[in-house]
Amino acid sequence: IFDSLATTSGRHLVNHLEPLPMPSLPRVRGADIKSILMSCILPVIAIWVYLTMLAPMVQDLGAVYSDLCGGHLGFVWSVDKRHVVHFARTQGDGWENSTGSLQLRGISEAIALDPAQLQTAELGLWHSDVTRLTDSETMSLDELVDQGNPYCEDLATTGPMLNLLRDSLNNQSIASC
Repeated sequence: IFDSLATTSGRHLVNHLEPLPMPSLPRVRGADIKSILMSCILPVIAIWVYLTMLAPMVQDLGAVYSDLCGGHLGFVWSVDKRHVVHFARTQGDGWENSTGSLQLRGISEAIALDPAQLQTAELGLWHSDVTRLTDSETMSLDELVDQGNPYCEDLATTGPMLNLLRDSLNNQSIASC
């Protein structure tokens, strides 16, 4: 390729080039200084790159893995028309992201809960069966209120309902209805 593309003067120049004289580097016990320095500098640079660039990235990936796959994931969740989070135990871990702050806190609480303490949840309602979640999604707001409180009692004194009321009104000092 060079012969076909190079000009005649370029080929003549390359044919008459001679190596430049280079003074040899000082040697220490048979090894030149350049190879000794490279043997020391390259591992130091590799360690520096690991500590300043790779280790923080590995730590971030570990935190993401813990957030996505850590904790108690044996549940599914659903949000009804009241914006109340409903949970049910499963054998898998199928859940998706939500945009509401109360819902995300409820999901974080569910992940952190021990499966034996599910009924102590403060930010969501746990159900015994997964099919109850689809029922709560398809019901109207009036049906949900009637099902959850058939006797019109004051439900917002503790637990998820009180937290929902506080979050809806943006007032954390509310003690009950």
